[in-house]
Amino acid sequence: MRGERRLWLLALVAVMLVALAGCVPETTKPAPKPEDPLIKGVKGQALWVGMMYNGFTTTSGEIFDMRKLTAAHATLPYGTKLEVINPANGKSVVVVVNDRRNLTGGVVLAISKAAADRIGLGGPKRRFTVIFRYAK
Repeated sequence: MRGERRLWLLALVAVMLVALAGCVPETTKPAPKPEDPLIKGVKGQALWVGMMYNGFTTTSGEIFDMRKLTAAHATLPYGTKLEVINPANGKSVVVVVNDRRNLTGGVVLAISKAAADRIGLGGPKRRFTVIFRYAK
């Protein structure tokens, strides 16, 4: 008798599941996300940061070291790796975002002095045009 009852309950549950399966709305594919411009590259104004901030704490909690390959950006998450390219000579460097900066005057990226030196932009002119994208 118990076995018969269990079989009856199992059959009832199976019928209910089949019936309920028809009530589930069809899933639609999510709309494709617009392509992130940082995949291909963004051209913008950048500046290098050096001795003036060396040893200060960044907003991520790290100590800024102008000899490391780091960057500051207004919105990118900490730890984001960016390839920064000097369009004048094609040299590039990979930097890690470890700071937030309130960049003004059209500047979108601040890179360490070491990063600027690697791509040939570490001279007296502190503001320049670069192309930056997610590092591969």
